[in-house]
Amino acid sequence: MSRSGVLSPTRRVHYQPQLSNGILSQTQNYSIPELVNLSESFSSSYAHFNPLVTIIYSNASLSKENQQLLLNSYASCHRLLDHIKPLVGIPNDDVIDLMDNEGKLKELNVHSEDYASQYLAGRNTYFVVKIENDIVAGEKRYAANFNIDQVDSKLYSILSNAFMSLNKSSATKQKRSTTTTKQNTPVQPTSTGAQAKLKRTSSRK
Repeated sequence: MSRSGVLSPTRRVHYQPQLSNGILSQTQNYSIPELVNLSESFSSSYAHFNPLVTIIYSNASLSKENQQLLLNSYASCHRLLDHIKPLVGIPNDDVIDLMDNEGKLKELNVHSEDYASQYLAGRNTYFVVKIENDIVAGEKRYAANFNIDQVDSKLYSILSNAFMSLNKSSATKQKRSTTTTKQNTPVQPTSTGAQAKLKRTSSRK
């Protein structure tokens, strides 16, 4: 695939924009008029509200090519993320997030119970990001769960810099935390120092 275009996925999957008990259900087609029936409480004043977003990912076990998912963001953040994981080949225990084309992490995990549509703009494209917790280093590591080489040069630069910044910031926070802990740890007097102090006190007597 050439990098002259923004994206050139090999597969596009559509998902029905209706919710059934808060869970997104799969189908091959959808129609825009259905959007006003997302839920019983979904007012007609939202008729022009479009919660559909495009998710870009790659599943290394299937293909290195970027794939697209068309999803309904009118669900809670944690339900949306849990729904995405099996579709893109990520274990349920792993942590993921989405990044926009400006390199901004949407931090959907922080807003777990809020509607994802509050943070994801309809008709926009988002990229799957995998977040790993390095227990030994005590820091988070952010990795693209899509083939970043398959986006155009401008977007490649934006997303690459975003990942570098996120990982650098995480490492810096860990260093500051470690430094603060060391500074707050009281220094215990050594036995040699205590003996010297005792000797000086005895000589004065």
